[in-house]
Amino acid sequence: PNWSPDGKASFYMIRSPEKREELIIRLKDITTGEEKDVHRGITYNQIKISPDGTRFVYFMNDKPAKSFVLGILDIQSGKELELWRVPGAEYPGGIGDITWAPDGKYVLVSISQKMGIELWRVPATGGPAEKLYFFPESTWGIVMHPSGKRIAFAQSRINFELWVMENFLPK
Repeated sequence: PNWSPDGKASFYMIRSPEKREELIIRLKDITTGEEKDVHRGITYNQIKISPDGTRFVYFMNDKPAKSFVLGILDIQSGKELELWRVPGAEYPGGIGDITWAPDGKYVLVSISQKMGIELWRVPATGGPAEKLYFFPESTWGIVMHPSGKRIAFAQSRINFELWVMENFLPK
């Protein structure tokens, strides 16, 4: 589930009862209980609502092409923009986490490697991805602070640990 930016509704995904391979993104108004479908489409592994509530960033596994796709879905028009296609041969673990930068201009993406996790930044309007950091440990749950200057994430070294990183963005 994803909270709407104003906190009055929640977005969530369900499988279509008619077509198993199709997902429905549904919006539920928390105060009235009213639900409405906002998008029907292919199966996404994960979706995150943009800070302004107009778009979803998603990733999915494109099995026929042996790659992973990071994309943007415009909620109003239903149009999709492919931001980045990650080759499965280079990154067999695929995309792990996605999160928006608070200004909505970038998406942070974690890519699983054999021996760690890479953190990348991708412009939300398209353009080249930029590698920011390499975590040698198993890392997940990456979220950006509202200031845009910190990220929090979990790691498993000896125990499960919660970490915060500052000053990780290029100047």
